[in-house]
Amino acid sequence: MFTFAPADTSLLPFIETIDEDTTPQLGGNLDVLTNEITTSTTNGHIVIRPIGSGTVKAFGALDTISGTLTTSTTNGNLNISANGTGKIRFGQSITHINTDADLDIDANGDGMIKLNGPVHIDDLTSFAETIDTLAGVSGTLSINAANGPIKYVVPSGAMTINGFASPVDGQTVTMLVDNATNSSNYGITLGSGLLTPAGNGVTVTDSGYDVVTITCIDSTNGVYVVTAINDFQ
Repeated sequence: MFTFAPADTSLLPFIETIDEDTTPQLGGNLDVLTNEITTSTTNGHIVIRPIGSGTVKAFGALDTISGTLTTSTTNGNLNISANGTGKIRFGQSITHINTDADLDIDANGDGMIKLNGPVHIDDLTSFAETIDTLAGVSGTLSINAANGPIKYVVPSGAMTINGFASPVDGQTVTMLVDNATNSSNYGITLGSGLLTPAGNGVTVTDSGYDVVTITCIDSTNGVYVVTAINDFQ
């Protein structure tokens, strides 16, 4: 007769349920079949967190049935970036989740918000351009169109205009030159590339108000078109 006494395995480590393994690792892809990845905690979060500079990638259509895409960091930015030259596309309208709340679209730094295609505005009740006040200026006048397309200029001496700071083709600046405040007549000299009718330059009204409009035609070569209307009363 042959007898066999199995080894005592009562002291060997083993798990009865997966939650006993505090650091589980997969040896292959996780196939949920027709099931879901969910949490049993009421209002609990499902967190997918890559390590270091890793990213979370989703292949195929991303369907958000309900809920909000947000960040757990208070006041943190939520960045959605396409890869390379790819585009972020929306199948429906972009709207705010709060009633009567403003929807802000801000470019970063000196970046511009560009709309490639027709723009349709259903309800435009009011529109106001920014007025940039330049008081007590003389010498070379630095014109930054990004600070506002309308300039209220109160000279304290003769001025020279050579173009815009960081010019963009098609930018237009309208300047109200106020020589009445100082009861003086401080003239304007235009640099090369600033074209006027018949090349006559710009004249201003003695102790008066004049409007000078400057449009950038070629930002690369510094070409501008300048017109002036004198003696506003």
